[in-house]
Amino acid sequence: MLRRSSSFFFVAGGCTAAKEEKPLRSIERSNTYPSNAKLVSINGGEWRVHSIELDEKMTTPRRSPAVVNVDGRPTVVGGCSAPGANEDTVEQWRDGRFESIDNCRDTVARSCASFCTTSNGRSFVIGGFDGLECLREVTVFDKNGSRTELTPFPSRLKNGAGCVVRGRMEEDDVIVVIGGWDEQRTMRTVYAFPSSSCSSSLPEIVALLPHPLEAHSVVTVEGEGRTDDVIFVFGGYDGITVTDEISLIRVTSPSSSSLPSFSIQVKCRLREARENHTAIYLKEME
Repeated sequence: MLRRSSSFFFVAGGCTAAKEEKPLRSIERSNTYPSNAKLVSINGGEWRVHSIELDEKMTTPRRSPAVVNVDGRPTVVGGCSAPGANEDTVEQWRDGRFESIDNCRDTVARSCASFCTTSNGRSFVIGGFDGLECLREVTVFDKNGSRTELTPFPSRLKNGAGCVVRGRMEEDDVIVVIGGWDEQRTMRTVYAFPSSSCSSSLPEIVALLPHPLEAHSVVTVEGEGRTDDVIFVFGGYDGITVTDEISLIRVTSPSSSSLPSFSIQVKCRLREARENHTAIYLKEME
């Protein structure tokens, strides 16, 4: 069963049309346990999801930005503010609203990379788009600032989504990359590789989505045990249209394997269909 708390999802930006059109400044907060929420079941327990749009908006429209949790504050980096216009700017939620951080910029104006951070503070940046082509580069940034380039990803990758799930032991965090686009097609693949041996382990395909998906966002919610995490997959583009689906994927770590297995549990919906947005899971927000 998932941990019960006053926690919520934070979904920011995106766009409502294909080809980078109509980027959004809007923010949705999806509460987990209000009495009027939609009820779904995961791992034998109950989970309530109810999404509301906040009055406050980001200072800049952002399609496919990165989002990180800095001292409990949602911090949004980069993305596209208009077709073909990549951003290197950063803004952060402070005192109930987003504020631009003028003295902080990304190293390059980019969008559409898969990204995640492990429990020991290592951040993985996988693929992305540099304005000309999809990328295969996999870069790891340690919390001390050092940078390591890993073996390139098996395919070019834009608009995928990365997350971390827990293995049986603390050092067994597993990097998961879901969906994306390889310059030829929207992908159904779910790749995974162990973070502890990332320099020697190539990503493996561990599951296939029921349909192609790119430009979505994913969030991992930890279960009470190390082997019952759940991945939430929000919205995206299925190769035909922008979707409002929320897929819930159960993660099971078998005792005989270093990589988990994945199964879709249930689906519900966002209030607004969106692609190339960003989501984060927080327990509190001022």
